[in-house]
Amino acid sequence: MSRRLAVADKGPYAGLTVGEAKFVREYITNGNNARAAMTVAGYRKDQHPIIGRPHIKDAILRHFRDWAQEQKLTPADIIGELAMIAFAPITDTRIPIKDKMRALELLGKHLGLFTDKIDLTLRKRWEVEVSLDRLSDSELAHLEVTAHKTQLKTEPTRTVTLPPRRTNGSNVPPGS
Repeated sequence: MSRRLAVADKGPYAGLTVGEAKFVREYITNGNNARAAMTVAGYRKDQHPIIGRPHIKDAILRHFRDWAQEQKLTPADIIGELAMIAFAPITDTRIPIKDKMRALELLGKHLGLFTDKIDLTLRKRWEVEVSLDRLSDSELAHLEVTAHKTQLKTEPTRTVTLPPRRTNGSNVPPGS
């Protein structure tokens, strides 16, 4: 039998143990300091941070979503506030330049002007755009044979998807 005791069935602490609920509550109130929240919740300093556990992340997100709903905050409100900070006159001494820069950065990310990560997917096929006008007759024949064998179709944009080239010791397509 598991030693995990659930705190509640509903609400932001649903499905958490007493220690996990303490951690979440402290994490939210102390400004997102995971180590300090672990100490207050009774976890040892040498333990792996529990912030990475999916159900802990979910509980924290639920709390912030509930809070935003209570405050009647919308994404437009947040973007509006960022825009006010970002586009405040540079001479406005109430807003430090670093805060203006951060607001501009967040707005830029929201608008997709720049990204922190590039997703790259490698496929087993190669996608090649070919100008058919520049191909020799033998190259066109090779392309037609390859497309026919793999049942690929040429697009009206003259884009052809070719499978990886097989190395059979010659440049002549198999079967020709």
